[in-house]
Amino acid sequence: MDQRVLVLDPAGRIDATSMTVGPEPEVLGFRRFSLRNSLRPGSQNTIVGDKSKSMGQVFTSEALVDFMVMMSTLTPEDKAKGILEPSAGNGRFVKDLEGKGYSNITAFEIDGEVANDCDTQFRFEDFLFAEINQRFRLSIGNPPYIRRKNMDEKLQAIMTRFVKEYGVVNTLSDFSYPFFIRSIELLEEGGELMFVTPSYWLTTVHGKNMRQFMQDHGYMRLIMKFNEANIFGSEASIDAIIFSFIRTDDEEEKRKEVEIINVSKGDYKDSILETALHFHQGFFGHDDSILHDNNGRISRFFIPQFDDAESWAVYDIQSNLDDPNTISPDVIENAAQGATIGEVVEIGNGLVTGKDKAFRIEDTAILNAKEKKHLMQIMKAKDLKKYNHGKRTAYIWLNDAEIKDEETVKSDFPNFYAQLSNYRVGGSKIKPKQKGLEERYLYNRDIKWWEWVFLRNREWMQPHRVKIMCPCKERHDNKGFVRFSLIKGDVMPLQDVTALVPFKETEESAEYITAWLNSEGVYSWLAAKGHGRGGVLEFSEAPLMRIPFKRIDFDNPDEKEIHDKITSLVDNYNEKTTHDEIQALIEVLNKM
Repeated sequence: MDQRVLVLDPAGRIDATSMTVGPEPEVLGFRRFSLRNSLRPGSQNTIVGDKSKSMGQVFTSEALVDFMVMMSTLTPEDKAKGILEPSAGNGRFVKDLEGKGYSNITAFEIDGEVANDCDTQFRFEDFLFAEINQRFRLSIGNPPYIRRKNMDEKLQAIMTRFVKEYGVVNTLSDFSYPFFIRSIELLEEGGELMFVTPSYWLTTVHGKNMRQFMQDHGYMRLIMKFNEANIFGSEASIDAIIFSFIRTDDEEEKRKEVEIINVSKGDYKDSILETALHFHQGFFGHDDSILHDNNGRISRFFIPQFDDAESWAVYDIQSNLDDPNTISPDVIENAAQGATIGEVVEIGNGLVTGKDKAFRIEDTAILNAKEKKHLMQIMKAKDLKKYNHGKRTAYIWLNDAEIKDEETVKSDFPNFYAQLSNYRVGGSKIKPKQKGLEERYLYNRDIKWWEWVFLRNREWMQPHRVKIMCPCKERHDNKGFVRFSLIKGDVMPLQDVTALVPFKETEESAEYITAWLNSEGVYSWLAAKGHGRGGVLEFSEAPLMRIPFKRIDFDNPDEKEIHDKITSLVDNYNEKTTHDEIQALIEVLNKM
C-alpha cells in the first residue's frame, strides 16, 4: 500500500510541496479516493454561470467537486446510503459521486433547462418545498447564494414562504440559508452537510438565527477558509469557505473541536486544493500544535466548538498565544465583566456625498469668504491612525436651507458651482461610464444636485463633539492592529468611516475609550470574535457594540489614577513610545 510521506522542515513544520501522494492512501481506516489530474497545475478550476444573478446559479468546477467529495466523511461502506444534492445544476457533484460508485443519489434542480449526462434522474422542482420521504447520509453541493438586493420577485416570494413555514431565517437573509436549514433537517443522525459558500454568514447579524439552528442540531467538523486565495477563478471572486457540519442530538458529540484549515493568498507548486488536501489527510487528531507549511500560506489548527451564535469567527488562537506578547481574548472579557462598548458610546457610519471627488476641495486659497464658511472638514478612512490622525480634507457643504435654487449657488458660490458642474452629468468632463451628480442614488428623497445625498447620524455626531473614528473596514492580517483615532474639533466622518461618540452621561473619557479600543487585548478579541471576512474586519454598529469594555470604578482611587494617566498619555500621544506605556496600564487594569 502506498504511504503518504510528510516532509518536515527543521522547525518541525510540514513542507506541503514535498508531500507525495499514492494513488489510494489509507486514511481513517478506509481507502480514500485519489486526486484527479484536474487538481494538477494548469487544470481548469473555475465557476461558470449563465444565470448567476437571477437564480444564484453557478456551476462548480470538476476539481472543486472532486476535492469536496474527498474531504467529506464518506466511506466506501456508504455507497448504498442516501446522498442529497439540493442544487444540482449541471450535475457535477452527482457525476463525481456516480463515478466513485455511489448510486442512491437524490438530486434537485429548479431550472429544467440545465442539461446533464448523469445516470441519476433529477427532480426538476423546488427543493425547499419538495416532498422528501427519506433521510440522508450526506448533503453536498454549492447552494445558490443571493443577497436580498439581488433577488427577483420570484425568489423573494420563495424566501417569504420559507420564512413563514420555518421561521428560522428572515426575508433579509441570504437565499442560501434555506438550503442550509432544509438540508440539515433531512440528514440522518450522524449525517453530514458539506457546502462551498461565501464566508460572510459565519459572522453576519442576519445569519445568527441560522447559526443557532445549526448549534441546536449538531456541530461543525471542519471549516476550510480560503480567504483571498481564489479557488473559483475570475468569474466568481468571493471569500470562500468549505465546511462540514455533522447532525447529531448527542450533546457530548456537539462539544467536539472544529478543525480549521486556513489558506492564504499566494503561489502554490501544487494547486491550492491539493495542498489543502495534503494538510487535511496528513495528520489526524492533534497534539495542541499548529501545523504550517514552510511558506506560511496554509495552516491547520483546532478551535473549541462554537458556544454561542453571535459570531463564528475562526482565528488561529493557539498560534497567537504561542507568542508571549499576545493577550488572550478571554482576558478582556473577564476584565469587562459583561460590560460592552455599546454601553458608553453611540455608534454610526459617516455622511454620504454620492460622489466624493465632486465635493473635495484641493485648493481653498481661491475661495471667496462665503465659500470658506461653507466648507466641512472631513476625515477619510485612509487618514486615520492609532490614537490620532493625519490630514483632514475640505469638502463643499451646501446642504443649507438658505440655498434654495441653482442661481444662488451660481452667484454666491462661483468656485463651488464651477467644480460641481464638471460632475453634474455623467460623461461630461469625467469618464463616460461614470454617473454624474444628477444620477446618484438618492435614498428615495428629493436631493438637489449640489447637495450631499445622505446626512446619516449628523445630528447626534454634531461637529463640535469629541469623536472616536475607525475605518468601516480594516485589513488587519498583515499588520496586527486596527485603528481607532481620537478626533477633536469641527470634523465629520465620511461614509468609509464609523464614528463612536461618548454618551453625555459616560464617565470614562474619550481618551480612555480610545486607548481601550487600541489595546492589544481588544485586537485579539476582534481577530477571534469580531465580524471579519478574510483578513478584513468590519466595523459597523452591531460588531462594535459587542466589544468588551472595562468600566472604571471611580470610587476606587487606583482605577481612577490609571484612568487619568491613560487620558493624559493619549492627549500627548507619541507613536514611538506612548503605546507601550498605555498598554502596560491597561494590563494592570485587566488584573484588578
